[in-house]
Amino acid sequence: MRVGIFFVVAIACGCLHAADSLLSTNERAIEMLIDFDERCEAIEKEAYAFVGFGRKVILARGNAHDLPVIYVGAQDRPGKRLDCFAVQPEGSYAIELWRQRIASEHGVKHRVGSTNAVSPRTIVEDGKQEKSKIAKHFTKPFYPVKQTICMPHSFNAGGTKTDIVERLFQGNITKCSYDDNGDLVCSWELPGKVVLVVTMTFGKKSNFLPTDVKWSRKIPSGTRLLSRTKTVWKHKGDLAIPERIEAVTLSNIELHYTVDFDWKIGRELAGKSMVDPALADWREPVRVLFDVDWQRRENFPSLRDSN
Repeated sequence: MRVGIFFVVAIACGCLHAADSLLSTNERAIEMLIDFDERCEAIEKEAYAFVGFGRKVILARGNAHDLPVIYVGAQDRPGKRLDCFAVQPEGSYAIELWRQRIASEHGVKHRVGSTNAVSPRTIVEDGKQEKSKIAKHFTKPFYPVKQTICMPHSFNAGGTKTDIVERLFQGNITKCSYDDNGDLVCSWELPGKVVLVVTMTFGKKSNFLPTDVKWSRKIPSGTRLLSRTKTVWKHKGDLAIPERIEAVTLSNIELHYTVDFDWKIGRELAGKSMVDPALADWREPVRVLFDVDWQRRENFPSLRDSN
C-alpha cells in the first residue's frame, strides 16, 4: 500500500518526468510523509494520556494578552477518549475556564464552565446543539501528533484536522531540497478557490519528522504567510511524540502558542483507565497520574477545603 500511494502521488506531481536529483528528493519527501502518517496511526492504537501546559499570547491593536493554557487528553482505546482544554483569563481572581469532552460506548458528553472541580452542567451531544449557542463552547478532539503539521487554530479548544496528510498527497510538490543542516525542505501547493502553500521541514536531528511547518496563501505577488508551527520531538520506544510545540497565526490578530507536553503511554498507565464518564471529575485520573494540580486554589480561599 505504501508503494502504491507513492506512485499515485508521484504521477500526480509529475515526479516521474523530473530530473534524477529532483525525483530523489520528492521521493524522499513522500516517504517521510508516509512515515509521519504511520506514526500518527501507531500512537492512536495505544492507550495514552498527556498534559500540556503553556501560554497563549494574543497581539492585537498594539496590546498583548498573555494567558495560561492547559491541555488534557487521554485514550483507553480508539473511540474512548477524553479531551479537555482550559484557559485562565487575565486577572488575579480568575480561575481556569474549562471545556471538557468525553467519548465512550455511552456516547459523547460535554462539560463547560469555570469551577474548582467539575462543571455545573453535563451536556449529552445529540447533534441538536450544533446550531445552538452552547455548541460554540464545546471542545473537540485534540491530537498533538497530528497537530504538528496543522494550522494552529486547533489549539483553541481542539478540533485537530485529521486529513492534512491526505490533502498533501493530493497536492503538487513545487520545491524540494536539502538545506545546509541536512534537513529536507519541501513545498506543496494545495489547489482550491484559495491556493495554499505548505512548506515543511523534515529535521535530520529529529529522525526526519516535521519540525517546521509553514502555511501560506498564494497571492499575485507571491505568497503570504498565514501560520508557522515548530515542534521538538521525543521518542518513546518506536513512538514519536511532540515534547514542545510553538505555533503562531498571522493576521490582524496574532496568536502565539507555546505548549510543553508530558506523556504516558501503554504500560506507563499501569493498566488504569483514564476515561470514565461516570466520574464526578473526568480529569481526575489524568491529574493523579501526572501528579499535577491545575486548580488556582490560592486565589480562591473558599475553594481550598472543598472536594
